[in-house]
Amino acid sequence: FFFQAEDGIRDSGASRGRGDVYKRQLLTVLVIDARTTLLPDQITLPLVWFGLLASYQSINTNDFPSPMSSLLGAIIGYGSLWLINHGFRLVRGQNGMGNGDFKLTAALGAWLGWQALPTVILISSILGLGYALFKIRLGQLSTGEAIPFGPFLSIGGCVTLMGIDFVTIFLSL
Repeated sequence: FFFQAEDGIRDSGASRGRGDVYKRQLLTVLVIDARTTLLPDQITLPLVWFGLLASYQSINTNDFPSPMSSLLGAIIGYGSLWLINHGFRLVRGQNGMGNGDFKLTAALGAWLGWQALPTVILISSILGLGYALFKIRLGQLSTGEAIPFGPFLSIGGCVTLMGIDFVTIFLSL
């Protein structure tokens, strides 16, 4: 699946190489978070900076979002999940997600631009909810038990890279 998401980042040789880095890192964080419920800063933070750098280096190629779109994507990606978690903490008295999820969403915003974040978050949330409900139904997860969100963010980032606009599809139903 991850290596089918070839050309949402358009098809110049340099951008294909950068897109491969993006996909490999998403696959790496998917596996690590699924196994450990941790998203290492050693992967997520360089992914943010590399996405910002890639957008800057692609200014005249249209291979990536503009540098401003990438910068806003990183800020909005981090901030949106931070705000959701802050609201959850106010209501429930505990965190609803970890800081690694904020950083991974910042990286996705840096790579895909702020405009892609609603699609990424919608896909990730639907997949995460479906997974949790399935595990609850099987009796393998209790209703208060946490699941890692990074794998679903990674999948949402790859699906969005393929250029499928699920937000428009979802809203048109």
